[in-house]
Amino acid sequence: MANWAASGLVCTAERHLRLQDNFSFAEVSEATIADLVRAVARDGCEAVAIVCTNMRGAGAVAALEAELSLPVYDSIATTLWKSLQVAGVDPGRARGWGQLFNLTGAPAGVASSERASSLLVGAGA
Repeated sequence: MANWAASGLVCTAERHLRLQDNFSFAEVSEATIADLVRAVARDGCEAVAIVCTNMRGAGAVAALEAELSLPVYDSIATTLWKSLQVAGVDPGRARGWGQLFNLTGAPAGVASSERASSLLVGAGA
C-alpha cells in the first residue's frame, strides 16, 4: 500500500495470495478473486482494484459491482478501457466489463485531483 500512498492514493485494506510466478496467477479462479474482493469491501471503501497480470478478475467485475454497490477496477479491463479510448473506439460498446465502460467522465472514486480511496486485491507481495 505504500507504493499507492506515494502516488497520492489512500488505500485502506488489501488482500494477497502470495503467488510469485506469472503462470500461477492464471490458475486463480474467478470465485477466489471474488471472495478476496468481498473481503476487502467488507473493510469499507469507495472502490476496489484488482491488480495483477494474468488474474481472471475482469469477468467478475460487473457482478461484483452489482452485488457490492461499489466500482471495481480490474487492471486488465482498465487497460482495455483506456486503449479503446486512445484508439477512438467508444468503450461503451463493450458489454459485461463493468461500469467503467459506461463512463463519460472520471471513474467513480477518482476526484478531480486524481486521488482515490481504494482497496487492493493482488496475487503477489
